[in-house]
Amino acid sequence: MNRTATETNDHAQLTDVKQDLAALKTDVADLVAGLARDGKDGAVEGMHAAGEKLGEVAGRTKETAKHAHTQLSHSVSERPITYLALAFGAGAIAAKIMSR
Repeated sequence: MNRTATETNDHAQLTDVKQDLAALKTDVADLVAGLARDGKDGAVEGMHAAGEKLGEVAGRTKETAKHAHTQLSHSVSERPITYLALAFGAGAIAAKIMSR
């Protein structure tokens, strides 16, 4: 897979995670509204649903992070000098900023 396709895939996965988080936010808002409307029973039911959704989002987020880590590790192993130079440059810039 070429770099552009990988970046597109990563972007799509990130977009999916963002959409899942937005859906979770809506579910939590519905839970709060349900608590006010239906009382304890509705809130407990809503909490279980929100917990399940949160577990799903966390699982997808973990998989996306693992995928990104694997790709970064592969890139670093292919071009270690390039990434060493990038790390050195970033450290030099951070040192310059902090010395002010």
